[in-house]
Amino acid sequence: MKKNRKIFLFSFIAIILLTSVIVYAQTSFDTPVEDVKTVSAEMINISKDVLKKLDSTEQITNTEVVYDELQNKNFYKVSNSKYTIKLDEAKNLVGVYSITTNPITTKKVATKEDAKTMITNKYKELNLPEEYELSYLEKFDDEIWQANFEKNYNGIYNKYESVKIFFIPENNEVVAFTIFNEKADSSVVSVKKDDAILTAEKSLDINKSDVVSATLSMEKANNYYDSQNADTSIHPSWVLQMSDNSIVYVDATNNNVIGGDCINE
Repeated sequence: MKKNRKIFLFSFIAIILLTSVIVYAQTSFDTPVEDVKTVSAEMINISKDVLKKLDSTEQITNTEVVYDELQNKNFYKVSNSKYTIKLDEAKNLVGVYSITTNPITTKKVATKEDAKTMITNKYKELNLPEEYELSYLEKFDDEIWQANFEKNYNGIYNKYESVKIFFIPENNEVVAFTIFNEKADSSVVSVKKDDAILTAEKSLDINKSDVVSATLSMEKANNYYDSQNADTSIHPSWVLQMSDNSIVYVDATNNNVIGGDCINE
């Protein structure tokens, strides 16, 4: 293993956490709880079972409780020298994050089919949500692959109901994963693309010719175009990308503008 591998992993985990923040379009900080909380024996046993499925036999070395101010809830962490396991207050697995990885010893480089076989088997072994399906599989860097498993709503994947996994197929090794479980308000698509564009034109005084693309996806409502909008639920949406890199979300069920974003280049 290269000397800087451990340093890379700390940076890599930071990227994963940042990605989670981007997905939810919010910022979250873990801070120690003010009231006394402890990781229960049951949580430790759950973590040990997860570690066993990850082929990690190292002893538990640390437990801690952290408080997420934005979500207003505690999270419970159990660590050994290889992994940190994160659970919520209901003892549900939230994520797994590697502290270090093993060197690749095999000379055979995994193919995409090898990677798919390895991660789908490991996904089932870890008892991750069986209603999510593999929607994305590509190499993340020279060694690590990324796989996304997402809930499919009639051909529209919900990134807010998903598991994002990073792994090394040659080692049968999971590097990290995070579980998201926010259900959509609806899965009904009753609005056509042209109607969604017309709504954006009328509501935001934009020109149809400035619409670069229009795609269907699950998006979280926000106050990007309406500061009074308190809705943060998830809707099937027409995502309109504009020529100025702004984005408009039009609800594909009721044809209302529910928010937007901007692409920073």
